[in-house]
Amino acid sequence: MDFENLSKYADLFNVSDVFICLGTTIKQAKTKEAFRKVDYDYVIEAAKMANTSNVEKLLIITAMGANSKSKFFYSRVKGDAEGMLQHLKLNTVHIFRPSLLLGERKEFRAGEKISGMLSTFAKFVFVGPLRPYRAIEANKVAAAMYAAAQTTAKGYHFYNSDEIEKLAQRVTIN
Repeated sequence: MDFENLSKYADLFNVSDVFICLGTTIKQAKTKEAFRKVDYDYVIEAAKMANTSNVEKLLIITAMGANSKSKFFYSRVKGDAEGMLQHLKLNTVHIFRPSLLLGERKEFRAGEKISGMLSTFAKFVFVGPLRPYRAIEANKVAAAMYAAAQTTAKGYHFYNSDEIEKLAQRVTIN
């Protein structure tokens, strides 16, 4: 898909639900500007097209800690995207804010691999108030998005990793 010319794909937005699972890393993007283009510009353009097509639900993955006032660039961009989504006045938006995403990737990310192994072995540490920071498998996020798409609740809904985990339990993952 040519995200620079997303409007060429307007017919793909004639659906009831739109799932946005788009994102990159600053390492992959090479610059902050390129990162913002993927994680903000492309995301918001897709959301605008969904809004124009009057989709029933928009479901999107951002990140835990998304906050437009964050001192961390990554979290600030994710927060900016969430804020813009709220200005679009879409019918229903489900925003998934996972902690560290676990799963297979095309590229090797040493930091994520180490963090993932540590969080898996130290799951018992991430309980109580720390539970939202527990790493989560990408397939569980997908299952939670599917479960949320089956609901009829209108408005804006936010899910952190612990809530994503609960929502995913409603779906059988193969």
